[in-house]
Amino acid sequence: MPSTLGSSSQPQTAGYRRLQALTPHIAPLSFNVPPPMEQRNALDRMAAKQIERRIRKKEEKSYSSDSSSSSLSSTSSIGESALTSHDEVNGKQKRRSDKAERKRAKKEERKARKEERRSKKQERKGEKAHGKKGKKLEKDQRMVEKMDYIVIEPLDT
Repeated sequence: MPSTLGSSSQPQTAGYRRLQALTPHIAPLSFNVPPPMEQRNALDRMAAKQIERRIRKKEEKSYSSDSSSSSLSSTSSIGESALTSHDEVNGKQKRRSDKAERKRAKKEERKARKEERRSKKQERKGEKAHGKKGKKLEKDQRMVEKMDYIVIEPLDT
């Protein structure tokens, strides 16, 4: 028997009303799940192992966060996970330092290339300025050479 909007026996939240509206379209939850299929090829086996590792990691995290369990097996698994996480932390730190070193080296290379381009540009400017000065000197010399042939005679003869 569907409940009416005015009845006080059911909560009247928006989420509940949405669920009531969707009930004809929602399949019932079933716990009768068939057993996993047998792995047929290498990809299936790899995927299964990956899933097992993920489940194991989640369990280890939940065990390490649960401080009330004091059994020997959980203590040993926590110790193993601590060693593993310590190794992982060391590996992450090493990768980070390597990445920072590569980044710093790359930055230095860029700076060196920029400085090299700047010095080449200055050289070109210097050569250009020197070339202009040289051309001006040549022009002045030609004018002087033309002037050598001009004979100046005195006017009182």
